[in-house]
Amino acid sequence: MVEVRNELNGVQAARALQLMTVAGRWCSSYGFHTGAAIEATAMTIAFSAPAAIGVARLVPAQLVGVWLSVTDDVFDTQLSDRTRLHNLVQRYDVAAATGRCADDTDPYESALVDIVGRLSSLPDYARWKPFWHQQLHTVLREWEWAWRADHAQVRPELDEYLSHSSAYGAWPVVIALWMAASGPEILDPLRESFDHAQTALMLTNDLATADREYEQHTVTNALFLGAEPSRMQHLIADHLLEHKRLAQPHADTTAGRIVTRLTDFLIGLQQIDIHHPEWQHR
Repeated sequence: MVEVRNELNGVQAARALQLMTVAGRWCSSYGFHTGAAIEATAMTIAFSAPAAIGVARLVPAQLVGVWLSVTDDVFDTQLSDRTRLHNLVQRYDVAAATGRCADDTDPYESALVDIVGRLSSLPDYARWKPFWHQQLHTVLREWEWAWRADHAQVRPELDEYLSHSSAYGAWPVVIALWMAASGPEILDPLRESFDHAQTALMLTNDLATADREYEQHTVTNALFLGAEPSRMQHLIADHLLEHKRLAQPHADTTAGRIVTRLTDFLIGLQQIDIHHPEWQHR
């Protein structure tokens, strides 16, 4: 499989570089250090977004993705107190809903409020805000569940873990792109389609990050909950095929193109070729 960078055409690569530059300055202003997240998010958005959308309208989606990455790292590696974790989840949830900061000494909360302000300038912000906040709320709650599972004496069952795939955190980025695109309607089959995509993305991420998460004593990884790599490959294929089946009737819509292109690109980042015959006809 060719390297993901080679899948970007010239216009997309230029957009990705512009997004990386803006996000790099933004991260520096808050003291965030996350070069890899900036690059991956910028390439994904540049590849997924309709060509007619200018970079300025893509920046909020880029910052949503970067914020999710840096904040997830904090939850995973820097929090040791359950009460503090719960309080942060509540504060960030309120900040996302209101666009107001309860503790301006917290750079993550301040950055989230800044993102909400940027999102509010997008064409379809008013229509999509409730759905965006709902999905960010879900991600935060899923992170809280994962933290508790990692610190519990009894490991969760694999099926329970799979039911928390929203923790992957791609929905808020997709909705930010929909806000920028102006026009797509919420389609229930498309929502179901991307839920399947997120499960597949979470499992591919589990395969890619297993070594690091083992060193961090992370429990919430399908490999550590009894799933053999071969079973994970079957699960990934099943969820991707169902994602594609449900998305196909909407392939010509703006929303459908964003969802399918973003999924394809993120799968490609993990070097899994979903167009290989093994993934199409098992």
